[in-house]
Amino acid sequence: MRRTLKFLTAAVAAVAPALAGAQQVNFVGSTLGCFFQLGGCAPSAFASVGTLSYTAGTFNVYTDPAGTSGTSFGAVGSSGTLDSHGALTSTGSFTSTAGPGQWFLRLQTTLTSPTVPGSNVFTNDFTIVGSTSAPAGGLHFAPINPLIYAGPYTNGAVLGGGTNNGVVNSWTYDNQSLTSGHTVTLSSFLVITSTTTPEPASLALMATGILALAGAGIVRRRDT
Repeated sequence: MRRTLKFLTAAVAAVAPALAGAQQVNFVGSTLGCFFQLGGCAPSAFASVGTLSYTAGTFNVYTDPAGTSGTSFGAVGSSGTLDSHGALTSTGSFTSTAGPGQWFLRLQTTLTSPTVPGSNVFTNDFTIVGSTSAPAGGLHFAPINPLIYAGPYTNGAVLGGGTNNGVVNSWTYDNQSLTSGHTVTLSSFLVITSTTTPEPASLALMATGILALAGAGIVRRRDT
């Protein structure tokens, strides 16, 4: 019996590493936006003020695991990808200064997947300060509260199949700047800790391995 238990332990130890660590989790959603000075605004697929405009964005990204720590990172709107929280375009000079008459950008992001408790719609406001005509820096967009969401998630689609649960440690908007005649995408950075949920195939493999090793242990015990 002791020898059989040793084989069972060895089987679990052999399979566990494959089930441990972070996974590539899919985050899917869309973002609307609008500009306002006082009283807020209703985000939409397109908004403009003067020579400044906003076009809605969608994202469908996977997080990137960091070893076997259970933590993985993701970026929406990173360089070279079409996924973003929308785009800002300047076709000419636009100026916004702090104080009365200052302009703000409002973004409304809807998270389609994974599932989060409560509302899956998150609204964040950005201050707009500077000028698109400024040679250094241009027009600056800075989130008043950069945090989009932090908390648990469920039913996160995993690359290769299946789902898992976990925690969004932080999901925050980045700052952005814009100069006349250019377009920039709005981005965010995501850090999650996932809890691995073994797939049926993995469970079957583990069960098969354990039974095989257990059987080998029993056979050896009979032989002795």
